[in-house]
Amino acid sequence: MANPYLDYLGLSDNSESNNPYLDAVNSIPSPSQNKSEPSGLTGTLKDAGVTALKGAVALPQSFVGLADIATGGRTGKALENVGYRPQQAQEYLDTLYSTEQQQANRAVLEAQGFLLTLSALKDNPSVIAHTVGESIPSMIGGLGIGKVAQKVLPGLAGTAAGAIGEGAITAGQQAEQIREQSPDRLLDPRQSALSLGSGAVTGAV
Repeated sequence: MANPYLDYLGLSDNSESNNPYLDAVNSIPSPSQNKSEPSGLTGTLKDAGVTALKGAVALPQSFVGLADIATGGRTGKALENVGYRPQQAQEYLDTLYSTEQQQANRAVLEAQGFLLTLSALKDNPSVIAHTVGESIPSMIGGLGIGKVAQKVLPGLAGTAAGAIGEGAITAGQQAEQIREQSPDRLLDPRQSALSLGSGAVTGAV
């Protein structure tokens, strides 16, 4: 394999040479040779850690989003002004996955249509595992909201409380994601209603 350092210098390593300088340059591994990633169990544990961090970022994002709905996005914008950047954090964490997991995530993301998405998930089952893992903190947050709802409404059934909690988490996440993409970094009434509607659908399911 050609050495990129020799190529840069306009030299060739194809011919025999007793030049110690060329020998030294030839001994330098190329950047691609230096680059290595954890594989096997180590890589799996690393990916699991990344997923746990993504879940930890998503949970407070939901509560900020709920406050956004009540304040027209001013809560999220105020936090953003002091460095709160959940979307950027999520995007950065995505780059920390192993190459194999990034490829699997991309294959599912780029699949067009329901059937092709199912096929991509079948071929990349790790995506399902990481999606579930990332949602665990939000599930716990939803249970907490459900318990609070039961204290406020003592006669509320457990299933209804769970639906309220899950719907609230979904509405909050949706609201904050919409706010982050808004030009003015705020929420208008229509966007707030859309977020609440998304949460209501999730809770009903």
